[in-house]
Amino acid sequence: MQLIDRVAYRLKLRDLRLLDTVVQRGSMAKAAVQLNLSQPAVSKAIAEMEQLFGVRLIDRDRHGVEPTPHGRALLKSAVAIFDQLRHGVMEIEFLSDPTVGEVRIATSEPDAAGLVPNLIANTSATSISFWGRSSSLLPRKASRPSRCSGIVPSSWQECITR
Repeated sequence: MQLIDRVAYRLKLRDLRLLDTVVQRGSMAKAAVQLNLSQPAVSKAIAEMEQLFGVRLIDRDRHGVEPTPHGRALLKSAVAIFDQLRHGVMEIEFLSDPTVGEVRIATSEPDAAGLVPNLIANTSATSISFWGRSSSLLPRKASRPSRCSGIVPSSWQECITR
C-alpha cells in the first residue's frame, strides 16, 4: 500500500489538531491539558503519526518539543486542509440558507467613504457584518481592523469608527 493510501485511510483531522497543539504549546503535557487528554494519550498519538509517516515529526528534549522539517511540512499542509474545510463548511451554510452569504469589496478610500455606504443602504439585508481596514477612515487609536455587526448603521463612518 502506498504512503498516501495509508495516510488517507488512517490519519484523522483530530490528529492534525493534536500535532498543532503540541507544537504551539511546546510541550506534550501542556497540549494534553488544553485538549483534555492524558499526556500518555498525546504521546501515543504523536508516536502513531510518526509511525504512519515513517519519520519523526517532533524533536523532544527536556526543554519541550520542536517540529522537525517533516513536522513543519505536515503542519503547513494541515493549515491548508483546515482552511479548505472551513470554506467547505461555509459553502454548505450558504447553500442551506439562501439569505446568508459573503460579499467582499475591494475599493479605494474615496469609494469606501461614498459609494459603498450607498450600496449597503440599498441592500435588502437586515443584518450585515462589516470589516473595515483603512487607516485614514479609522481614528488613530483604532488603526487596526474594526468590526461592526447588526442592523445597517445610519452611516458607514459610524460603523468604521466604533
